[in-house]
Amino acid sequence: MKQSLKIFLLLWLAFGGVMGILFMWKAGPRFGVPIGLVSGLLFASIMTAFAHYQARKFRGLCPLEQGERLLKEGPANHIVGAEGVGGWLYFTTSRLYFRSHKHNIQNHELVIALEQIVSVKTSGMFSIILNGLTVETRNGTEKFVVQGVRDWAEMIEETKSAGQ
Repeated sequence: MKQSLKIFLLLWLAFGGVMGILFMWKAGPRFGVPIGLVSGLLFASIMTAFAHYQARKFRGLCPLEQGERLLKEGPANHIVGAEGVGGWLYFTTSRLYFRSHKHNIQNHELVIALEQIVSVKTSGMFSIILNGLTVETRNGTEKFVVQGVRDWAEMIEETKSAGQ
């Protein structure tokens, strides 16, 4: 719940701030500020509700293989070209598994076996918000945007090290 509130407030302030500036420029501060705050509130509410809907839909739906355990899961965007494909990322004792939701242009599933992972790095958006997870594999690099990126990176590295 704490994470949802943080995301809600960030969305509200970011979107509301941009819209407030835009409407202030078009209609002046008397109308621009309230319209920006209301539009930010609506946008943040819709996005938070969508995130909760997706979480209920995807949580615990990782198809586990025999002897495999689910270690971590959460919402994620898989960066494919210019698109951040939204969906759910699962980490098990043997693989990283991404499953997109149906509201994307590039719907797909991605499976990265643990033994294929060479390294895991974190990165930030505009060097401010740390939310990027870069997974370097023997076949290339995959990028994700996740919540709690440090936890993801540490868990993958620890599990990978324990298995070697």
